[in-house]
Amino acid sequence: MTVTVEIRASLHRVWEALVDPAQVTQWDGAVPVKVPEGYPCPGQRARWRVRVWGVPLILHDEVRDVLPLRCLRTRLRYAFTRIEEEYRLEESFAGTVFLTSDNFLQAWGFSFLPVFLVSWQHKRATCRVMRDVQSAMTALVYHCENEPSKNE
Repeated sequence: MTVTVEIRASLHRVWEALVDPAQVTQWDGAVPVKVPEGYPCPGQRARWRVRVWGVPLILHDEVRDVLPLRCLRTRLRYAFTRIEEEYRLEESFAGTVFLTSDNFLQAWGFSFLPVFLVSWQHKRATCRVMRDVQSAMTALVYHCENEPSKNE
């Protein structure tokens, strides 16, 4: 699933909002539990406290690849869900930023269920993740366009 938004802010502003744990909490609601110094760097693992379907969970975040101001790839895990997530940033000629979030969902741990239930559960989880991604991207746009940057 892919979501792209246009943000009326600088590339630096959008990148800062994506990688600064305090700002992630502001726009996404994920609270850092254990985020290493210098986050994000490839190979680092972080933990965040999140709520999914109203249930408090720990989200495990493994940084896969980082191209500063261009791309951030992570593998996320919580409950029975794994998500391969990639953010790509592209600056427009108008000075705005196009931010694309690609998410590949893999539900796991349901091998004990009949095939039709696994399929139904995966479809349900996919719809929920898509709504969550769209909501997070909308909140990120608002955050970048209306909250002051720490560094600009």
